[in-house]
Amino acid sequence: MGDTSHLNTGTSDSAVDMKIGILIVDECSDFVERHIVVLLDMLRSMGCTDGDIVVKQIPSISDTVMGVQFFAEYTDVDGVVIVMPQEKLFAFQALLGGIVHLQMQWHMPVAIGGADKAVDIVRMIILQTDMEASAPDNQAERHVVN
Repeated sequence: MGDTSHLNTGTSDSAVDMKIGILIVDECSDFVERHIVVLLDMLRSMGCTDGDIVVKQIPSISDTVMGVQFFAEYTDVDGVVIVMPQEKLFAFQALLGGIVHLQMQWHMPVAIGGADKAVDIVRMIILQTDMEASAPDNQAERHVVN
């Protein structure tokens, strides 16, 4: 996640100054159609601007790990929501393991699901930001995303 000094901290679910990546899985188009507008509206209602929401599409579920990797490497998003039914990805344990690995490697929260994940991703970014801010200065060097 890198430098988080630009982020709003506190106990509210405010997404002000957060950059959120949205990964749309074309293979799950019915699910995406039911959730994408509400997800974007929820992020906006929490204070995320359109300029701070990066939407990218991938063709299939098997591309999710690479999609998350591309967000981590080539953008400065603070977290990613993969818009697809959780149970679809949970059926692919290797892919789920890959996403968990990327979260740990890049210190970037990832949520899987629909519109309800807007609150989850914002809360995880706030948790990370608050914990980073209160961490001792003598912490071992960590991998910096951006």
